[in-house]
Order: sequence, then structure tokens, then C-alpha cells
Amino acid sequence: MSQIADGENDGVMMNEFPESFRQAHRRLASEGAAEGDGGTAALNATESLNLLAAAGVTPDDFPRIQAVGQHRLWQQVGATPTTEAVDAAIAELQASDPGFSVAGASWTNDLRWVEGYADVLKPMNALSASFHRRGAAELEALQASSGAR
Repeated sequence: MSQIADGENDGVMMNEFPESFRQAHRRLASEGAAEGDGGTAALNATESLNLLAAAGVTPDDFPRIQAVGQHRLWQQVGATPTTEAVDAAIAELQASDPGFSVAGASWTNDLRWVEGYADVLKPMNALSASFHRRGAAELEALQASSGAR
């Protein structure tokens, strides 16, 4: 299992997927009951991975995958992956190779989600950063109160 796109369909995932997921589960349950043999089992990703682990599959058994060009980015970033280093690496790679892009792909193969969502990316990044700062602060407070470090 792997993500095969860049998240451009977040609206679909957030708005349409939950009800479609429930409908599919209801259909599988009713078809399985009608057939009397249990039919097809519906599993989420965590359940699937847990079953694979129980069968002896380890992370090393999965194929190594990464986004196209990602290896070039990490090679350029080096040993210290900071926001500034990543930004600099992207700029250097784009300067040396006009075809290098981290803007993402699309199932239509002719769109870039960054341009389509340019007006919301900055607030999303700010919210994400705030969420992570708050989470880190709460974890630190929890560790301090429990005496763990």
C-alpha cells in the first residue's frame, strides 16, 4: 500500500470518502451475509498491515518507494534537513534542471495542485506548524510532569 498521488484530491477524501467508505462496508457486510460464507472482508490500512505483520511480513519485505526525484532532493539537502536547506536544495535543483519539480503530479497528468491551491497553502502551512508546535509543547509538558525525559 502506498500513496500514489500528492493529495490534490483532499476534498474528495474529506468530503466524499467517509460516506462512500461506510456504503462499501454496508454492501460488503450484506453481500457476505447473503452468500453465507462471509464474502469479502473489508479492512482498513492498519488492519491490513497488522495481518501482514502477523503473517511474518516485515517492513524489509516491502518494496522501497519514493516520489520521483525525491532522492535528488535528499542528496542535495545533505545531512542537515532543515526548512532552509530543503528550500535551497529545491532552488538549486530547479536552476540546474528546469524539469525538476516538487509541485506534484495529477491523475490528469497535466495539472499541478500547487497552482490550484496557492491561495490556501500558506494558511495550511501556518496551521500545520502551529499544530506541531502545540503538540510538541504538550508532549514536553507531559514528559516533565511524569518525570520522563
